[in-house]
Amino acid sequence: MLESILRVSKRLLIIGLLHLPACAVHAEPVERFTTTYYDVTGHTAEEIRRDMDWQSPFRVFGKNYVAETHWRIDWQYSSREIKNACVIESVQVDMYITVTLPRLRNASEVAPVVLARWRQYTRAVREHEHGHTEIARHAARELEQTLLELPPQENCFALRGLARRAAERVIEKYAEIDKEYDRETAHGSKTGSVFP
Repeated sequence: MLESILRVSKRLLIIGLLHLPACAVHAEPVERFTTTYYDVTGHTAEEIRRDMDWQSPFRVFGKNYVAETHWRIDWQYSSREIKNACVIESVQVDMYITVTLPRLRNASEVAPVVLARWRQYTRAVREHEHGHTEIARHAARELEQTLLELPPQENCFALRGLARRAAERVIEKYAEIDKEYDRETAHGSKTGSVFP
């Protein structure tokens, strides 16, 4: 008698487990990071600055910027229908970050005092661009978490629309945070990105 009760209980437990909704699978965003450079030359700080303004590939409304962090986030998810609802099973977030910086091509020809100032400046520029990189990383993590927390929808078409709108809100939020970071730091000049 006890043995048959245990068999029935075991069967009910297995059937119950088969009908539980799957938990969404969490995976860290995948980061693809690239650093690129453009070359500048000069012997004095003023010459280097002029060449940097000339060579910089970043001009917005007539103003030159010496460095840039460009980021893009791609995302996808898998879903399945359970009990007349569509739920997210897993999320994949891919983050592409490219940082472009100036590089002094003729460093060996520059006076030590100018070279020391250049190195201090480029450290500050790198630190500023690192701030943009961190903003992108936060965006990717929040995007992933937002998608994983979406509630089940009546069908997968409705879930797709909800996911798209949620992802757009997160990306727009962090694009604005990125702009505000530049406004607050005056594109890094308040944190030492000034040369000469």
